[in-house]
Amino acid sequence: MAQRQFRIAKSARANGVMLEWLKRHAWKACNRQKRFGSSNLPHSALFLKHANAHPRASVFFYLKDMEQGYIHIYTGNGKGKTTAAFGLAIRALCAGKNVAIGQFVKSMKYNETKAEALFNGANPDFGRLHIEQLGYGCCLDRMPDERDRQSAKDGLAVCRQWLRSGEWDVVILDELTIATSMKLLSVDEVLDLLSERNPATEVVITGRYAPQQLIDAADLVTDMQEVKHYYAQGVLSRPGIDR
Repeated sequence: MAQRQFRIAKSARANGVMLEWLKRHAWKACNRQKRFGSSNLPHSALFLKHANAHPRASVFFYLKDMEQGYIHIYTGNGKGKTTAAFGLAIRALCAGKNVAIGQFVKSMKYNETKAEALFNGANPDFGRLHIEQLGYGCCLDRMPDERDRQSAKDGLAVCRQWLRSGEWDVVILDELTIATSMKLLSVDEVLDLLSERNPATEVVITGRYAPQQLIDAADLVTDMQEVKHYYAQGVLSRPGIDR
C-alpha cells in the first residue's frame, strides 16, 4: 500500500506542488544568472513563459528539459557507504551544487564533517555544504529508547524541509536505513518523505538493511558486500581512514 501511495503521490504533485516550485526556481535562476535574452534563458525561465497559459502541459514540457533528481541507495554489510556518499557530495560541491547531509543515529562529528569549513565561503564557484547530526548518541550497542525515536522523527522533519525547499541540489540521508531497521522510523514515513521532495533534488540514502520497499522506490541501488576487512585482524577504526 505504501509503495502504491508513493507512486500516486509523485504523479499527483506534478500539477500542483511541482508547478509552484518550478515557478519560484525560475526566478531564482534568472536573478542568479542575470540573463533575460530568449536564447540565454535557463530552462526554468523558459518554463515560465508557458506556465501561466498551459499549466498542465507546461509541467511536462519542463520535465523534458530540467535536470531530474534521482534516488540512490548505498546498502550492504561492506565498508564504504557513507564514504561513497561523501565522495558524491564533494563532486557535487565542486560543480557548484548545494549539499545537505543529515546523519541519523549519529551524534558524534567524524572527520568528514570538517568539510563544511573547507567549502562554505572558500570559493564562490563551490556550492554550500550543511551537515547535521540527527541522532541521540550511538544506539548500535544498546536498546534504543524514546529519546532515540524522537531524535529520528525530529531529524526526519529537518530533512523534509531540505527536500521541499529547492535550496539543496543534493540531500544525503546517512544511515537512514539503520533508523528504519531499529524501528526508530517506519518505512512508510520514509516513503512519504521521498514523495514530497522537489523533482530536481538528488537524494542519497545510506545504511545496512535497506528494506525492499525503499529499494523498489529508488533509481539506483548499490549493495556493498564485505569480502575482506582488516577489522577481523583486530584493526580498530582509524581516524582519517574509517572515521
